[in-house]
Amino acid sequence: MKVLLLDMDSGTSKKQFPNLALMKLSAYFKSKGDTVGFNETDSPDIVYASVVFSRNKHLVDGLKMYYPDSKIIVGGSGYDLTSSLNDEIEFIKPDYSLYNCDFSMGFTSRGCIRNCPFCIVNKKEGSIKNWQAIQGFHEESHKHAMLLDNNFLASPNWKQNIDYIREKGLSVDFNQGLDVRLITKDVARILVDTKIRPYVRISFDSLHYETQFRAGIQNLIDAGMKPRNILVYVLVGFTDSTFEADMKRVMIVWKQYGAEPYVMRYNHISNNKLKKERIEYTYLAKWANRHYFTVCDFEDYIPNKKRKKR
Repeated sequence: MKVLLLDMDSGTSKKQFPNLALMKLSAYFKSKGDTVGFNETDSPDIVYASVVFSRNKHLVDGLKMYYPDSKIIVGGSGYDLTSSLNDEIEFIKPDYSLYNCDFSMGFTSRGCIRNCPFCIVNKKEGSIKNWQAIQGFHEESHKHAMLLDNNFLASPNWKQNIDYIREKGLSVDFNQGLDVRLITKDVARILVDTKIRPYVRISFDSLHYETQFRAGIQNLIDAGMKPRNILVYVLVGFTDSTFEADMKRVMIVWKQYGAEPYVMRYNHISNNKLKKERIEYTYLAKWANRHYFTVCDFEDYIPNKKRKKR
């Protein structure tokens, strides 16, 4: 049987981020002796299309025209929050050769203990639960692992997974970030003693938990984590915040702790903010994410104004 895989978010570019579901599908069908991949375009029997980001949902509309005789299956959180793989496929070791991937990746937990109004995780996956131990998706030849957990530190087995990472001498990327509210002094010491690459990712989404944010990031710094190795996701433009409050969080991260702020604009910002505010958020994201904050104040970054050197 011929199985065609379609990554609707990034095509087949060599720089694309590996699609975990497609790697699992590839491993499964190869184990059955089927021909599977991105280039099985000669009358495939089945077409699997994955859409992670809703902005690409429209790309699947014409698939039946291109593959009239094929069975077409579309999934992914950008297409349908209820879509999922059956357990036989979900817990198989991914086919990393599909993307020439030299690191292992997967979920050790699903869901989250939080219920943030701007996030789909709790709606899609529910509360936190163990999923798959790293052993299940780690390729022995890989020296690096990327964990996609939405709240790794809230997982019941997070310490066991950290132990495995240490025992194997792996470096790890907590790709979705760590919950700063769960970083106690003891947790901070464990994290500092773990090879985390390229940096520790945490978030500061609201001033509502400013006190907890300050405690968590300070615990990391006190344990020996260098501020320059801490990346802080800063959500801006959400309905319950203002530009001034969003800017305050950016400045707390940079000015008071010396960590790196990464501004993330709310997906639906165009629907709930005035045009002038939307432009300001665009400038804010560029100013922060391109590191202009190291050479000029935000007020001096606005185009057509002279930038003031520090």
